[in-house]
Amino acid sequence: MWNKVPNPIYVADPSKGSVHNRGAAIDLTLITLDGEPVNMGTDYDFFGRAAHIDNFNLPAEVLANRKLLQVGMLQFGFATIQSEWWHFNFRNKSGAPILDDPYSL
Repeated sequence: MWNKVPNPIYVADPSKGSVHNRGAAIDLTLITLDGEPVNMGTDYDFFGRAAHIDNFNLPAEVLANRKLLQVGMLQFGFATIQSEWWHFNFRNKSGAPILDDPYSL
């Protein structure tokens, strides 16, 4: 991703690693009981102001959906970042080793 968007506001520099590489972050959204994505205003991995959590220039439905996700995650110890409504860190793991293990299903 760094090759496409070399901007540390949105993508971690691979030479430094990220909280994801340390096993301490998750990207997620909400879905309905029917498995349909809930309207969050942008797709995840949208790199622009519309995805920022402090952007309140959005429809009320989108703001309510983002608040539901954020409040739910915060109450279980996750923290947000300003630039991505879908990203949550779990505790500070910046000193943990970077993992580069392949993921398979």
